[in-house]
Amino acid sequence: MGRNATRSQQAKARVREARLVLLSERQAQDERIEDATVRTVLALEDMAAAQQRLDAAERRAGEALAALGKEKMTIAEMATLADIQRPQCARLLKLATKSEQVRRESVVTVVTVEPVEPVEPVEPVESGEAAEPVNFKRVADAR
Repeated sequence: MGRNATRSQQAKARVREARLVLLSERQAQDERIEDATVRTVLALEDMAAAQQRLDAAERRAGEALAALGKEKMTIAEMATLADIQRPQCARLLKLATKSEQVRRESVVTVVTVEPVEPVEPVEPVESGEAAEPVNFKRVADAR
């Protein structure tokens, strides 16, 4: 029986050592996964910031091309001057147009209305009869 107990203890020790090796390998794998995930998140944040800068630059280019359009230049002429293809020129112009529409739609116009006193009704004019123009201010002042 002593021999079986010794063998059992030796087997447990070997299993413990194997588990420690597996555990350290798993820990190393977890660290690699975490590092790769962090690099991915940072790269995606960099991409989002770069995309915002690209979008802003494209809008500015489109606005500059739109200024050329106000000078009666054709898309072909603008594309040649800017050294870009016509489809790209048209796309940039479209961006500038959308950007301008958004700006115009975001402008709020405030209108104030002053109350007006009621006006006396005017008798209907029979056909053929000339009607005297009604001065609404005079009617309101007469009250």
